Amino acid sequence: MNVMVTSDGSWRSLQALPHAARLADATGGELVIARVLDPAADCRAEGEDVSPEAAERLAARWRTDMERTLSGFHFRGRAAVGMRLDREEVTDTVLRMAAEEGANALAMSSRGAGMLRHAFLGSVALDVLAHSELPVLVAGDRIAYPDTRAAYHLLVATDGSPDSLHAVRLAASIAKAPGVRVTLVRVYAPTLGDRGIEAETAAALDDLETLCRSFPNPGAVQCLVPRVVVLGGIDTAILNVAHQVGAHAIALSTHGHSARYHVFAGSTALAMLKRSPLPVMLVGTNPERGTTAL
Repeated sequence: MNVMVTSDGSWRSLQALPHAARLADATGGELVIARVLDPAADCRAEGEDVSPEAAERLAARWRTDMERTLSGFHFRGRAAVGMRLDREEVTDTVLRMAAEEGANALAMSSRGAGMLRHAFLGSVALDVLAHSELPVLVAGDRIAYPDTRAAYHLLVATDGSPDSLHAVRLAASIAKAPGVRVTLVRVYAPTLGDRGIEAETAAALDDLETLCRSFPNPGAVQCLVPRVVVLGGIDTAILNVAHQVGAHAIALSTHGHSARYHVFAGSTALAMLKRSPLPVMLVGTNPERGTTAL
């Protein structure tokens, strides 16, 4: 999986980089660190005249800086700078760069400065997700450095709705890479009139085991049905399981709806991003392009 991680030059915007590198390495893909250059704004900010030549000089400096960042982390990858065109939104530049660089997934931090400063909650990352077929790996405020010792482990949460299965399909494609592990999770939250914990858990496990058949090695996929704990929500249950199994990322579809969970991926993903030391991979309703390089 080729992963393009966006940067605005700030340290905070690079918090997704180690996780993007881990995913690319685990799937045999390429890592690209990318930055959008607005010639008018950025050249002036650097004390340069606004000209194509000045923009190219600035782009060269930025590429050198990003290459040094990759070298400092000992990550294999390359740097790319995209020029923002007239009347082009930053989101459009990011998506154009992703297509030009052959990316199968994007990685972004939920905080930054400059062009990407508003990030996930209402700006670039959300717009990217809304307009792209690519999955977006988002690093939240409490992101931790990934474990590089164990095999890559992706936890996929589903509520059983058709839309929430897009993340499952993407995980099945990622699982084609040797050594990648997957855990499928469906949280049980007691509701009035349900059949009780034993019956509901058994039914959920049956559903998850059916989904396992779409994976290259079904026997290697773990299926779990945790229960919502007292004073905790679905996000807490998922985070607890992710910690227990040693997951490297949590995947969710972005349009999962159910009567029980109500906009499952929206509220749950946002809640997890505030608390999770793991990145959250948000998968749109048409993620096929994210599977083409696997």
